[in-house]
Amino acid sequence: MEQLTRKLNVTLTLILLVLLSHSQSLQITPLAGYTFGARFDVYGGSGKLNDGATYGGTMSYRLQNNVEIETSYSFMNTTGEAYSNFWIFSVYDEPITIHQIMLGGNKVHSLTEQIDFFAGLKFGLIQIVPKNYMQHSYFNTNIDLGIRHYVNSFLGIQLQANLNFPITGIGGQLWWSSAGGTQVGVSSYSPFAQFGFKAGLIFRLINK
Repeated sequence: MEQLTRKLNVTLTLILLVLLSHSQSLQITPLAGYTFGARFDVYGGSGKLNDGATYGGTMSYRLQNNVEIETSYSFMNTTGEAYSNFWIFSVYDEPITIHQIMLGGNKVHSLTEQIDFFAGLKFGLIQIVPKNYMQHSYFNTNIDLGIRHYVNSFLGIQLQANLNFPITGIGGQLWWSSAGGTQVGVSSYSPFAQFGFKAGLIFRLINK
């Protein structure tokens, strides 16, 4: 296991060095924002992820032809709810933390020397961690659309909207059990989407 970890670290380091050697710019952007809730169906009822504040950051490598390679991390604290078709009230209400690690690319259009528009597509993992239940990780797809305004060569402001598509079987394995007799939580596959927006400061570490 230790040997595999060392090989992975070496591989990631080599990839980073290659990106740095070919990049026109390298920038780090701490971000904060808000993600809206999402509702989905399960067998015997429905579930919901509620709204919550989102925090994280990105690291972007600008390559040739206005193409960026970007990696990002974000998390949000929220609550999850479950409803049964057999009851008129919520049968589940649980604090949940959501982590996302993504990797992908952006296409950048420079309107002026100070203003950039960008659109991106990223893939990665989303980890859903309930307070009292087992955590689960799922494949995730993310679409970003935003604008950047650079105050100078090293500092800027970024505004963006994002849409997440976790690919998940979001039935009983996620939070709750059907053992309580409500029938909510029997395994069911139901995709859902989360829309949100973020803002942050851009710090350019390399600018060729």
